[in-house]
Amino acid sequence: MIGSNELRKVQETLGYFADLVSSQANKPELEFERLLDGYFETRRTLAQQFSSLSHEFLLKGDTVLASTLSRIEARMRELFGGRVPEQYLVVGGYKGIHPILVEYLSQHVGEPVRSSKLRVLTGDQTHTERRVRDLRDLGFAVEWKKTSGEDQYELRHLEPDLDKAARLHVRRNLVKDKKLDQRQRGEFLASVDSR
Repeated sequence: MIGSNELRKVQETLGYFADLVSSQANKPELEFERLLDGYFETRRTLAQQFSSLSHEFLLKGDTVLASTLSRIEARMRELFGGRVPEQYLVVGGYKGIHPILVEYLSQHVGEPVRSSKLRVLTGDQTHTERRVRDLRDLGFAVEWKKTSGEDQYELRHLEPDLDKAARLHVRRNLVKDKKLDQRQRGEFLASVDSR
C-alpha cells in the first residue's frame, strides 16, 4: 500500500509529541527548551515523511517534467539544429524538487495552490517558491498572487511554450560556456535570436 510506512512514522511522531505535551501540562514549571526541541524534531520528521509520501504518491511512471524536458530538447533540435552545436541543445538541471512541484501543480491546473502546501510536498525546503518560479523557464505559465497574506501559485495551463523554453535554454547554455570564444558565442547567439 502506497505510503503505509510513512504514515506509520507520522503517527509515531505525532504520538511522541502528544506525549511530550501531556507530560508538560501537569508540571508546575514548564520545561520550555524540552518542548521547543520536541516541536522542532516533530516538525523536521513530519517534513521528511510528507516529502517521502509525496515522492511515492506523485512520481509514478512517466512524469510531466520528464516529458516536457524531452519535448523542449526536441524543439531545440528543430529550431537550432545545424546552426548551434548539439552540446548546447540540452536542458540541464530540474532535478530535486522540480518534478514534485510540476506533478502537483499539473493536477491542479487553473487552481491557486498555497506556497505552504507546496513546502509540505518538498520537505519544507527553503527555496520551494524559487523552484516553482523556475518552471517558467520551461515555458510553463505559472502565476503568483498573494491572498489573505499567503503566496499562491497557479499553473494556468498544462501546455508549455516550447519555443520560448528552447530559445532560453540554448541561450543560457551558450552564455554559460566559458570555453567558447566571444566571436563564436556572438555568432551562435545571433543565430538563436534571429529565429
